[in-house]
Amino acid sequence: MVNEKRQVRNVFVLCLMILVIAVAFCDSDPSYAASKKPSRVKQVRVTNITYNTADITWKGSKNAQKYVVYRSLKKKGKYKAVVVLKTPKYTARGLTTGTKYWYKVVAVNGKKKSAFSKTVSVKPRLERPRLTALSSGDGPVLRATPVPGASGYKVYRDGKLLRTQKSAAFNDRWVAVGTAHTYKIAAYRKIGKKIVLSPDSVTRRVSREKVRISLSGAPAVPTLREGEYFTLYGKINSNATIQRVEIGIVNPKDNAWFRGNKYDRSKIGAKTFDVGRADSSVKFSTLPAGTYRYRIYAHLLNGTVAIVQNQTFTVKAVQSNGGRAIASMARKCAWPYGTSKSTYKYPSGDRRAAYTNALSTVYKNKSTWGKQTSAGASCDVFVGTVVRASGYDKKWPRGLDGIEKHVAKYRDKWLVINMPDQSQLKPGDVLFQIYRGGGGHVMIYLGNGRVANAHYNGKTYGVVQSYSSQVHSKLGCKIFKAFRPSR
Repeated sequence: MVNEKRQVRNVFVLCLMILVIAVAFCDSDPSYAASKKPSRVKQVRVTNITYNTADITWKGSKNAQKYVVYRSLKKKGKYKAVVVLKTPKYTARGLTTGTKYWYKVVAVNGKKKSAFSKTVSVKPRLERPRLTALSSGDGPVLRATPVPGASGYKVYRDGKLLRTQKSAAFNDRWVAVGTAHTYKIAAYRKIGKKIVLSPDSVTRRVSREKVRISLSGAPAVPTLREGEYFTLYGKINSNATIQRVEIGIVNPKDNAWFRGNKYDRSKIGAKTFDVGRADSSVKFSTLPAGTYRYRIYAHLLNGTVAIVQNQTFTVKAVQSNGGRAIASMARKCAWPYGTSKSTYKYPSGDRRAAYTNALSTVYKNKSTWGKQTSAGASCDVFVGTVVRASGYDKKWPRGLDGIEKHVAKYRDKWLVINMPDQSQLKPGDVLFQIYRGGGGHVMIYLGNGRVANAHYNGKTYGVVQSYSSQVHSKLGCKIFKAFRPSR
């Protein structure tokens, strides 16, 4: 009896195991799974719409192996399959801005398909511009964020179309000072002959302000002595864009530009400008004695030209002992004006002694610069002899290159005046010129239209001649300077 019960129980367990295995086998069989029809796709949504793309998402369908997305240009029109996917998301690309599209999705499992999902519509559109607007002396300044896909922008003033342009920025310079207006911007995209607009930006109310411009932190130019420097400081501030700045020195008699520099829009284009940028161009140290005007012009975007600095100042003449000594020695060491070697008689007494002491070692013996002929000396040797004999500058060199380098090195002793005219010269100035075709000449100015110099033929002593006969025209010189003793 007991054995029979055991046999019945074993048979029952075996049957149960066979049933479990069969069920598991059926569930894992692809053909079995494929036989199930997928459920209908639900929760179809459209997100991230741009001017030519859109994302379409949906909730995954039970038993779905893949999804087919269909599209039509009409809600009840003919739908065509555009893509097959395994994931419940599709990014539609290459869409036409302003055109409405309709989509629906089908879930597929093997040969079985679900019913169509509900349809959703997509209409690609331009983004709404984000607009900022500022009141300024230039007029209302509008700036919108660039809109992807936009062909251009339409600007509206007080509700009316003002202009159509490519840029997302606009400066309305044509409104009256003190008047306020409302502005908005819309982006547009051109598709064939059709224009598709974005939503309008928010409306902003701004105005054109009265121009305000000032110069801060700029000290006045003090009274200067010839050769003294003055450093420029200060900042120009304006509520209008600065297009150009002119900084320098003008002649107060005729307002002619004398020294300085000009900065155009490519170097500015802002509402501030550092005056110190022009310091090296103004060069106060090269000004001869006289009265001048330190002036700064600012040209603004709206056409205004403002004078932000207009100060008169004076440069005092330097009455140096060095200049007087050099001029005096030059007169002693040169033949008087209008004489020649054949008619000149050496001076007597003290004047002859000074002449002999100054020149004898150079003209008749070996000098520190080299051997000279007994007949005379070149222009640089003559001038060097006079300067050294005057006791002003014992290190004065020989040669045009050496002279210019020496003056540049000892700037505390020598004031350099570029391209001077005779009215700017003083007795004792060393005139220095280099010709365009090569060579050059150096001489000493004596005053009253006279210079002391030696001809560059190695055969003349120093002679006094007219300024106009020895100083070549500016067109004939690539360098023309006066070196003035400054102490």
